[in-house]
Amino acid sequence: FQSANGEKFITFFIAHIHIKECYLEYINAGHNHPVLLKNNSLKHMNTGTIMLGAFPKLPFLKSEKIDIDKNTLLFAYTDGIIETNNNIDEPFGEDRLDVFLRENFDRTLQQIHEDLIIYLDEFKQNQPYFDDLTLFSFRLREE
Repeated sequence: FQSANGEKFITFFIAHIHIKECYLEYINAGHNHPVLLKNNSLKHMNTGTIMLGAFPKLPFLKSEKIDIDKNTLLFAYTDGIIETNNNIDEPFGEDRLDVFLRENFDRTLQQIHEDLIIYLDEFKQNQPYFDDLTLFSFRLREE
């Protein structure tokens, strides 16, 4: 806030994964909601606070602790993914991303990322990308 006088802000997501105890604790500061998939359930990780830098003090700050199982998938992304538009100005959107993640859950992380980019390329038709596309995934595997 002091550097930008409240005129600029950043979104931020941080998670601490406790592998031995099989839980994850996170804070989301206005970022696109990362997706957690486990046992056929999907959760948008939206607990936290507002974006950073917009106000001198955060009006609230919450964290959430989630039990995770072996094979849980955490998928984080930037808004360039869901804001990619097609020829009729329809955004890719969170719902389409959720369906894609459910349908591709069992694939490797590399396959998920590669196939999502291919899907986006097909979805956008001949429209350009207007924002960056950043993906991050983590999967807790059986040892």
